[in-house]
Amino acid sequence: MKKYTTRARRTKAVVASFLLVPLLFALGGCWLLTAFNEAPTAAFTISSQAGQAPFAVNFSAVLSEDEDGTIITFEWDFGDGSSGSGENVTHTYTSAGTFTVVLRVTDDDGDTGTNNKKIYVSPAEAAGPTASFSLSPNSGTSPMTVFFNAAASVYPDGVIQAYEWAFGDGSTGFGSNPSHTYFSAGSQTYTVTLVVRGTDGKTGTATGTVTITAAGGGTGTTTAGDPSARFDIVSDSTRLAAGATGVAPYQALFDPEDTEVDDGQALLQLIWSFGDGESATTANIVEQWHTYTTTDPSETFSVTLVAMDNEAATDSITKTVKVYNHKPVAGFEIANPLGGHIAGDTADDEEYATRAAAVAGDRWDDDDDNDGVLLGDLQNLAGATVTVWLRSLVVDEGVNDVDDYETDWFNLVVPQTLVGAVLTDDQDDLAMAEGTLAAPGSTKPKPNDYDTFEDAFSYDPEGQSWADRGAANDTSDDYPDWFPNQAWGIQWIYVDWDDGTGEEAFDYRAATDSTVWAGGTTLPAYDQDFIVSHAYAFAGGTATKTITIRVVDFLGAEATFSRDVIFMEGQEGSDDLDP
Repeated sequence: MKKYTTRARRTKAVVASFLLVPLLFALGGCWLLTAFNEAPTAAFTISSQAGQAPFAVNFSAVLSEDEDGTIITFEWDFGDGSSGSGENVTHTYTSAGTFTVVLRVTDDDGDTGTNNKKIYVSPAEAAGPTASFSLSPNSGTSPMTVFFNAAASVYPDGVIQAYEWAFGDGSTGFGSNPSHTYFSAGSQTYTVTLVVRGTDGKTGTATGTVTITAAGGGTGTTTAGDPSARFDIVSDSTRLAAGATGVAPYQALFDPEDTEVDDGQALLQLIWSFGDGESATTANIVEQWHTYTTTDPSETFSVTLVAMDNEAATDSITKTVKVYNHKPVAGFEIANPLGGHIAGDTADDEEYATRAAAVAGDRWDDDDDNDGVLLGDLQNLAGATVTVWLRSLVVDEGVNDVDDYETDWFNLVVPQTLVGAVLTDDQDDLAMAEGTLAAPGSTKPKPNDYDTFEDAFSYDPEGQSWADRGAANDTSDDYPDWFPNQAWGIQWIYVDWDDGTGEEAFDYRAATDSTVWAGGTTLPAYDQDFIVSHAYAFAGGTATKTITIRVVDFLGAEATFSRDVIFMEGQEGSDDLDP
């Protein structure tokens, strides 16, 4: 009987369970379905995984899914402290780094899913040049000549090589200090645009305005009765109908003899704007001489002539002068004693205690293998110093050329023509290195054998020296009278010895002038090697110093070069260097 009772109870329990499930659904909703909900899957695509700051990336979470429900939120962590929401978003990374992007999706049952990817951002490209300029005057009556100055333009990470102007009236110009004459029949405002261009092609732009406040007597267009402005540029007795080109400082002659006024009118004045901030005004037809200089590799100047008659009618004409300045080249050698350095032994040839000893030793090391100049066999160094001699400019020592360097590189000779009692200087005939003329070519000249002795010395492609002018009508070794100063060649050499003493400045003329050379010959300024020394404190072991020189020519252009010097303590004869 007990057996049947137990079986009946089990049957009742099963039946009750089947009856209870519908009741629980009715009373508690869908809690059983919730207990078995499947979490959503987060997935996303990116438009690009790597780029340069500022780097904009498009993110799309359309691949995310929820098999048993609906995704209701998309949350993004971009890894750089920023966040966003939405199925499709865009974010811009402004700094470099590796960023982990996390997507979190949430479904309608509150469950979540996540996924992540990496974004790689490289540093932003360096900014280009910043253009800035001033102008004067900025308003007036027509015709009005305005002078522009772009000296405030800068490029901290590069070099500005070109200044391009649009004057707002359809005219253009070049150079850092151009001028332009505006003509208007009434009140008019012109927008001037300057574009500065770096050697790397990057540009910067600035704008300004010029206002003509009232109509003047000229419009810039020649009509019946107006004057006709004309001039030629004369170079070495040749009249140039178009522009002229030369090496700075370049002297140009402007001849307005073909300028005319209409019958019955009289010339009131000629107004010159030379394009470099300078101007001139004459009451009649007079030739104008003007000298151009530049510190840029090249610069173009717009030369404008305005002719005005007695009724204030005007005409103008513009031509260009392009001027080159080849930048100097920096290099140097180190005197490397054959037997090393013995502290306190100033009489020993192994230590170059004087300039004469360094020259006599003639062991100049230009680091052919480019791994530093090794000064070995340094001995007895407790509390001692090591003297290092540097040679940067090499010329004739009064006997023979030094190490096959060509001394003609440093001698500028102007063949002059005696016309009556006047000597005429022809710049284009100025002898330069190896007979290369001053007129610029496709490449700047360099000395003979410089490829063999590359980086061994400094030089200026325009040349370096000339002798003082001699007696009257002496046409040998003369420099042009119109040079404002020693205009070609290296003027200053700065040396940083890399030992905390700072940059040391040497005036090349002062560093070489009135030095008695071997054989009792006293050479004039600029006709001797540039050789200087520095004493380093060295207590032993091994040390490396990076010596840097900076050479600056008379026009302000400069170049730098560095070389390592390695000090090594050792025993006599154990590690001699054969440079």
